[in-house]
Amino acid sequence: MIELKNVTKRYKDLVVLDNITLSLKSGLIGLCGKSGTGKSTLLNIISLLDEEYEGEVYYNSINLKNIKNKEKFRYQNFSYVFQTPILFNLLTVFDNICFSLSRNYENEKKVKKMLSLVNLKVSLDQIVNTLSGGEKQRLSLARALFNEQPVLICDELTSPLDHSSKEEIMALLKKISKDKLVICVSHEEEILTKYADSIYSIEDKKIKLIKQKQTNKECKIKKINNFLNFKVMFSFVKSNLKAKKIRSMISYLAVSLGLTCLGITFLITSNVSKSIETSLLSSINQNQKIIKLKQEETFKEKYACEESVLLDIKNEFSEIKNIRTYYLSNFENMFLDNYFTLQLDTYSVPFSELSLNSINDYKLLNGEEVVYPKITKPITDEEMILSLREKDLKRICQNLNINNSLSSLTHYLENRPLNFILHVNNPNWSYQDQVYLDVNHFIMGDNLSIYQLNNKWNEYIFEERMFLKTSFDLIGGDNLPWTLKKIYCFETENGLNLINKLYEKYDSLYFEFIDKNKIYVTKQNSDHLSFSYLNENLKNYFLANNNIYFTYDKLLVSSFANLTFLLKNENEVISLIDELTFSENNINYLTFDGDFVYGGISKLLSENNIFFDIYENIDILYGRKSISYQEIVISNKIAQTLFNKPLEEIINQTIYFLTIKDTFLNKQMYQNYFVYCPLKIVGITNQEDKFFLYGDKMWLSNFYVDNFSYNYESVLPTYCLVNNFNNQLIDDYLILNPNQDIINDLYLLLDYIQKGLIILSSMAIISSILMNIITIYLFILENRKQMGLLLTLGIDKTSIIKLYLLFSFFIGFKALMYSIVSLFISSLLIEYQLFKTLKYFSFLSFFKMIFAIGLTSFMLAIIIGLISSFNVIKNNSLKILKEK
Repeated sequence: MIELKNVTKRYKDLVVLDNITLSLKSGLIGLCGKSGTGKSTLLNIISLLDEEYEGEVYYNSINLKNIKNKEKFRYQNFSYVFQTPILFNLLTVFDNICFSLSRNYENEKKVKKMLSLVNLKVSLDQIVNTLSGGEKQRLSLARALFNEQPVLICDELTSPLDHSSKEEIMALLKKISKDKLVICVSHEEEILTKYADSIYSIEDKKIKLIKQKQTNKECKIKKINNFLNFKVMFSFVKSNLKAKKIRSMISYLAVSLGLTCLGITFLITSNVSKSIETSLLSSINQNQKIIKLKQEETFKEKYACEESVLLDIKNEFSEIKNIRTYYLSNFENMFLDNYFTLQLDTYSVPFSELSLNSINDYKLLNGEEVVYPKITKPITDEEMILSLREKDLKRICQNLNINNSLSSLTHYLENRPLNFILHVNNPNWSYQDQVYLDVNHFIMGDNLSIYQLNNKWNEYIFEERMFLKTSFDLIGGDNLPWTLKKIYCFETENGLNLINKLYEKYDSLYFEFIDKNKIYVTKQNSDHLSFSYLNENLKNYFLANNNIYFTYDKLLVSSFANLTFLLKNENEVISLIDELTFSENNINYLTFDGDFVYGGISKLLSENNIFFDIYENIDILYGRKSISYQEIVISNKIAQTLFNKPLEEIINQTIYFLTIKDTFLNKQMYQNYFVYCPLKIVGITNQEDKFFLYGDKMWLSNFYVDNFSYNYESVLPTYCLVNNFNNQLIDDYLILNPNQDIINDLYLLLDYIQKGLIILSSMAIISSILMNIITIYLFILENRKQMGLLLTLGIDKTSIIKLYLLFSFFIGFKALMYSIVSLFISSLLIEYQLFKTLKYFSFLSFFKMIFAIGLTSFMLAIIIGLISSFNVIKNNSLKILKEK
């Protein structure tokens, strides 16, 4: 059966076996000798556990060096019983014997037969670590006999047994040696002599025959499976993890932490992306573009427009009533003396409320005033009509020594005029003048002011009577300090409506809205847009100015430039003003709670900000468009937020528009100047997601001028927002479409966030891998001898690898289950914190994430399992068995 020819074994320069030639057939073979003489080395060579030798070894005429699958060959032909039982202590008796086969009736029957053969009376399901030392030894022998391999190797099997047990075991070995080769190593030559057919002794590196009685019976190679049964592997892994509950739990949690961190990376990245898309990007009209001048500069030059140009314009627009002359000069700074006196016979009465400003701002009689006495002849430029208050009437009558009544003064003026003198003086210029003006008529009014019928009367007084110099250059300096800045303007009944029409037609002129009835006309280099050109090339656009409606062109997000509130009760407005007039912090950047809607800079990137749009971009769900700047169309979201009523009940309700006009820092406190006005709701749109106000394309500028007395120059539109624009404008205009840049920058930011989170999660995963490797390494140390036993018995190495993979998969699966639970909870929490709702939660996205981390867990299990198994299979199995 086994034949050794000239076998020599060396350990470096030390010869252990020297030129051994031996032939072993069936029967019980005894091998004795002192410790260290090479008995175990000889057995290792015979059983293919040691291939580093000189000479040849044959098994049934097969050279062992030519066998490719040595583990399988060893498992099919050799079985082992060791001096110290090496068993799977956490498995059952059945699994220890029948670890490569499934459990069925036939296998159970055979296992019971083996147990009976070795005289071991235990249950098949009894856990091995509950057996005594002698029972474990018998179980080891039963395992060795189960597969009926042709060769049984017993290494010091009888050493730990008492005399009767030794006799019993040797008798059993003698019995079974009739059908196989049994090689028994022992120091007890006496018991070997009694039972062995042949006895060999190793002395001085040589083998010596002591007793010869062998048969020549050949044993056939038995073909049996040398793979571990999956159920046994599963039981082995499960029992080991169960035995070390705390360590296993730490391992589960460590791997789970890594997987959870990876999952949270996906969650945060996707949810932050979704949050920004639903907030920042949802607040952006992605079809919208900004059009503005390439050179945004303040006015460099500003000249009054010629009167002839104004006359041409007046002929085109019936809304223009008159063309007036004004002087943009500070008369108080120009003249030390600047006042009127009423000249009487012996003294004069000062009327300091009348001055050069009164002449500059004189009013034209429109025919509706009641004039005392009636005008019966033309009014000359040497006279003026006074508008008197009751106290002015009384004062004049007293100084005239007449009754204090309209009739008395009227009668007086029918006979003689009142003589008024304008006194002006500036000693620095050596300039002094007096202008005499008669008053033959008066009207009663609320203010002391001057009226005339000549629309150029102030021009006559300043230029012809006072001989003051004038200039159309409204910004540049003048050589003479008494030069007046002269300008022409239109008088109209509705300046806001007219100014829109003027801008649409005349791009080279600048129209400055002074009050509801007065419009200055200038020529200048300014940063306002060409409205006529925009009208020819664009549709659905509206105009704005960053002083009132701020647009951040790099993000294309807009909102009111200052903190703005919409409230439904004037008492709430007053209360809010009282609360916020003084503040320690800039309130533009604070958040507020209350029964109102607010927006502005503080919520520039929020979809809950207050926005503006034109009618053309939305459908009015209920009501009509506004026809004045005291009316407003609102979105359905504003309507329901403030009123929460049916639409028909909200129409004609009043809301209050409250905003900050200016803020001052006063002794480390902010002082906020608020303005507000009521707005009648006349229409509601179908916009249900955002807070929108609606008007025409010039609504923003005109609204602030009309309601809050803003200077029109400060709110003149400097850019327009337009949808679906494809035309190419002239070179002076800059077309901004930052949406793609926004998206690119956004996802670049998200990419950085994701990379940072991946680094953190990778660190957690690496830590969990190390923890898992440590756990499996401890598993290796604790089960090293069992693994060595499997290798020694000839179990295929792939089974060892599968065992470690299963162990790693088991940990990974448990960790994955923990991760799924924690990620599900985390996903809901993150979703709610970002959106304050769970409506965006997607099970499909969640399952995709679980699939990703499940795949990661699977890959980690493979990596860890392979690393761990390699640590075992690379070592010599017998060396492992001899470790303490």
